[in-house]
Amino acid sequence: MLDNSKGFAFTELPYFNEQFVKNNRIKTLNGHFQYKKTGDIIRESKYIYRYEFDRKGHLIYSLETKLIGTIVDTVVLYYEYDEKNNLSVVRQKDAKGFFSTRFTYDDKDRVIKEEYYRDIDTTTNNVVKPQFERSTYLNSERFEYTENPAVLKKTYFNNYDFPYLDEYLTYNDLGLLKKKEEIIRTTSQMTVTEYDYNPKGWVSRQKIYSPTNKNIQQEIIFNYDAQGNLTDKQIHKNGEHVTEIQLIYNSKTGILSYTLTRDIKTNFITILKIDNVEYF
Repeated sequence: MLDNSKGFAFTELPYFNEQFVKNNRIKTLNGHFQYKKTGDIIRESKYIYRYEFDRKGHLIYSLETKLIGTIVDTVVLYYEYDEKNNLSVVRQKDAKGFFSTRFTYDDKDRVIKEEYYRDIDTTTNNVVKPQFERSTYLNSERFEYTENPAVLKKTYFNNYDFPYLDEYLTYNDLGLLKKKEEIIRTTSQMTVTEYDYNPKGWVSRQKIYSPTNKNIQQEIIFNYDAQGNLTDKQIHKNGEHVTEIQLIYNSKTGILSYTLTRDIKTNFITILKIDNVEYF
C-alpha cells in the first residue's frame, strides 16, 4: 500500500503506492490519533487525519491535526499532477495563507526547476477547495543534469543562478541507486547517502554520513513482509536508536490499519488508526 521504492516512506513527499490505491478504488482514508505512555493504557484523542485520492491513485489532499507539546498543530497539504502524472504542485496551508512549490520537468521526467509562491485566497476561506485570486512569486531554483554511464550529476542553481551544490548519483548494474554524494561548492562540505537492497530489490537501508566524520549521522533500516509491504522503519541518529515506526495491515483487506511511532528514549507511542476507508 505504501511506496518505499526510493526510501521516501513517511517523508514530506507522497508515499502511497498509486497503483494499489487506483486498483482498489480508494477515495479517502480517515483516522485519528491515539497515544500511549509506559505503564498506561492507550488514550484516545480528538486529533484526526485524512487522505484523499483521485481516480488515478494520486494523493491530492491531506489533513492532519495533532498535539505538539501544548499546541494543537494543523497541517493541510494539497497536491497537483501534470499530464504525465508527475507531481507538479505541493501547496501547504499555514496561519498566513498558502505556500506552494511548483515543479517543472524535462523530457526524462527529471525536475529542472522549482518555483516558490504565496497563494492568496481572501474570499472563500475554504480549506478543502480554496479559490486563489492571485499568487505572489517568491523565488526559484533550477537544476542541470550531466550524464555519465553509471553516474548522474545534478547541479543546483539558486535564485541568482549561482551553482551552489553538486549532487552525484551512482547506480549499480541493475539500475538501483547505490550512492548519493552532495558537495556544497562554497565550503566543499560533502554529505554521502548510501543505499542497500534486499534480495527482492527493496531498499533495506539508508546510511547518511560525512567523509570527514567517522560517525554515521543517520541510518534508516526498512523491513518488509512477503508481499512487499513495509512493516517497520528504524531510525538511528549519531549511533543512537531514536525512532521506531511499525505498520500493521488488515489481514482481510491488505489495507493499512495502524501506524505506531515510538520514541525509543521515552517509550512514548503515537498511534495513527485508520477508522474508515471510502471507495469510488
